[in-house]
Amino acid sequence: MFQDKDLNLLTRLGFTNSQAKIYLSLIHLGQSTAHDIVKVAQTDRAETYRVISQLEKQGCVQRIIANPSEFKAIPVSELLSVLLLRKKAEVCELEKEAKRLRKKRIENVRLAQEEYMLLAPKTEMVLDSIKQTPNPERTINMISTLGGCRKSAIVLRDILLAFIKKGTKVTLIVDKPVEAGLVPKPVKDLESHPNFALMYATRPVMVPVVIMGNTEVWINTSERFNFLEGAHLISNNPRLISLAQGYFNHMLSVSVSAKKLKPKLASI
Repeated sequence: MFQDKDLNLLTRLGFTNSQAKIYLSLIHLGQSTAHDIVKVAQTDRAETYRVISQLEKQGCVQRIIANPSEFKAIPVSELLSVLLLRKKAEVCELEKEAKRLRKKRIENVRLAQEEYMLLAPKTEMVLDSIKQTPNPERTINMISTLGGCRKSAIVLRDILLAFIKKGTKVTLIVDKPVEAGLVPKPVKDLESHPNFALMYATRPVMVPVVIMGNTEVWINTSERFNFLEGAHLISNNPRLISLAQGYFNHMLSVSVSAKKLKPKLASI
């Protein structure tokens, strides 16, 4: 009377096995009594009445006033449209739940992440750390020297530009130039981006640092004061990040915007 593949399709779309049997029986019989449906669907009489009531409430079966009552299934095309809409709504809700669970999982992983302090003795290790940083922090705060910026100007510009284009706000503090021609052009060029701010400190830079939002800090431990040379201490320790941010805030308070000064650009 009805094929297994039709039964399987309806159950995949949300019907129970009994609902699918009774609906398909009505499609086969046309307008019929519960007594006839029981014979074709081969379901228990009480179960048949219960399922018919469910299908009525769902709008899949119509009751015809008669004695005894008769029932009529809505067209298959209408039923499939209804079931597909329900399935799409269900999938949409599942996607929302999956996103919520994924977000919660990521947050839990971050919270559970152990604190670390790494000493990166080589430039390559620092660059690898930068490239592997998960999508960009909302802010990057940096302190460097002009000498350090000049030595790594092009690489520094390319790294920061990649973050800036993704919406990260970058603030770079360097020591104030005492003469024209000290500001490297690749770094100065970043000023055209609204997410980049170049500041000149009125006091000497004692320690170059990079603060990645509130998740990680890099501290240059080399006498060279070059962002990409010498050793770096890399850590996610909250206290160390807080100390570094305090130092950055202090240096920012004694700095002036580079836009207010017009030193001659250095050529690279």
